Amino acid sequence: MEKIFDKLSSYDIFNNLLPGLVFVIFYDYLFSTNIFDEINMFVVVVTSYLIGLFFSRIGSIIIEPILIKIKFISFSDYNDFILASKTDSKIEILLEVANMYRTVFVVSVFAIGITIYRYCLSPFQNSHLVTFLVIQLIITIVFLASYKKQVRYIFNRVKVNNYGTK
Repeated sequence: MEKIFDKLSSYDIFNNLLPGLVFVIFYDYLFSTNIFDEINMFVVVVTSYLIGLFFSRIGSIIIEPILIKIKFISFSDYNDFILASKTDSKIEILLEVANMYRTVFVVSVFAIGITIYRYCLSPFQNSHLVTFLVIQLIITIVFLASYKKQVRYIFNRVKVNNYGTK
């Protein structure tokens, strides 16, 4: 277990593992599952990491563009960001913290949504099948969109580093 933690970057810990763990604790409380009693900590850590990764992607591909569109946030020009990051190492740290805040916001929104969803489905007998299907569809769409965004990000970085323009 210690070897796993040694391999995780601070970004992975603060943007994936901790938000996922917070959600697992919330879920455990809301549904009285006693997840920490029934399975070992390795499974809890891996599950928490994957859940946190999912929430991080939701924040990146859905929440961030919405917040930009409504002018709640704005970003510097990409070229300016690349150049400034080379001379000011704190920019990367500040971005990591901002991404953590975004992910925790997404966890909070999902916690509210799941609470409402559970309340609405409680009278139905096969609600777990509906829940599973909805979760699978959301995961599929989110990671397809995440893949597209990441490839675009790599393409733009290569272009900036090779040609100096986005």
